[in-house]
Amino acid sequence: MERNALDALADFSAGCFFASLLVSGAILYMARGRSRLHAVAAAMFAWLVLMNVVLFALIYVRNVLGTHFEAVTNLYQATCIPMCVCLLYGLARPGFLTLRALSAHIVPALVPLALYALFPNHTLYVVCMSLLACYGLAGMLWAGDALRRYNRGIRQWCSYTEGVDVSWVFYVLASFALLYVVWLLASYHGLRWVNALYNFCCSAIFVFVAWCLRTHEVVMCADGVEDDA
Repeated sequence: MERNALDALADFSAGCFFASLLVSGAILYMARGRSRLHAVAAAMFAWLVLMNVVLFALIYVRNVLGTHFEAVTNLYQATCIPMCVCLLYGLARPGFLTLRALSAHIVPALVPLALYALFPNHTLYVVCMSLLACYGLAGMLWAGDALRRYNRGIRQWCSYTEGVDVSWVFYVLASFALLYVVWLLASYHGLRWVNALYNFCCSAIFVFVAWCLRTHEVVMCADGVEDDA
């Protein structure tokens, strides 16, 4: 009975996650003055929607991965880590999100998934997941330092500060940090209640991020540096 309840909770949480991605995408679509940062966030949500469709097909239609299901899906989900890092750093460094910078972060994250698909091996899986986890931690620390310097720079060098509030970016950073911890638990334990917790956290955090980004716009500082509010 308890197992059936956990399965039902996990299924419900997966549905909530999928619905939240659609809501997040709609929020970004309706945002005024959409920028490249909006495009990156929208691409991340679209990638997650595709990921959920694939997972639903594997779970409820036919599991063609067999015993490799958990490893492949975890590596698949980990491909969103560089998107989150780029999104955070893009908030702190307007103009950073060039196609070259995005490719330099996102393409390498696809390599572990491709390697495991070609050479399914548990040791390879552990190494790849560990590297991606280290990258995610380093990326958040890197982005956190950039956000701190960015916020300080606005107050020191920008002539237009009235009505400009960038404190919300630290809430976005904290949200991604929480998501990172829950993702680690879900990836390395795989328990149904942990997966449900991960899905519920994703649902709330991604809607929150999209809601924060809805008013994101470029503001020019006195020294000509682009700024985001």
